[in-house]
Amino acid sequence: MIDQLRGALLEAREGGMVVDVGGVAFWVATPRGSVQPASGEVRLYTHLLVREDALELFGFGTAQERELFRILMGVSGVGPKVGLAVMSELAPQPLQSAVLSGNVAAFKRVKGVGQKLAERLVLELKGKLDHLDLVAPGAAMSVGVSQQAAYLALTQTLGFGTHEVSRALEKVRQEGDSVEALVRKALAWLSSQGRL
Repeated sequence: MIDQLRGALLEAREGGMVVDVGGVAFWVATPRGSVQPASGEVRLYTHLLVREDALELFGFGTAQERELFRILMGVSGVGPKVGLAVMSELAPQPLQSAVLSGNVAAFKRVKGVGQKLAERLVLELKGKLDHLDLVAPGAAMSVGVSQQAAYLALTQTLGFGTHEVSRALEKVRQEGDSVEALVRKALAWLSSQGRL
């Protein structure tokens, strides 16, 4: 089993990246925005899928994201392609919030997920994500409407990636912030990270 890879990023393109580990180049499928290379080096938590005709390697920025992918794959009708699509559209915290609040519409935005599969995802994931600590207990309520609205404004209206928006909001949010304040502070943080 290949548990982790650490090496030089040779190429990043839609759907994944090529990583050089000791002279061997691995193609690793990754969710969009999950892995942020630092100085051309990446560390990936991997999941190896063995098929009759192929070996497929999937990589994630954290062990929790890898575990989330494995849990998604356990949902009836979700294969690796849909699992990656879900994680590309919904960063871990918004995904867990969508499950906790029963937000079927959030899953319907994912390419390849229709009404029935979206409902199944919400139903089958309930109670299965709690141990991952993706959202602190009660965070779906304490985060409040402001952060959710800011998240939607940054991702859907302004077109930023779900993972980078989640990171930005996590870094800048303070209790009592308005939607406008959160968006303004998140944009400033994204700018400081070279994302604008």
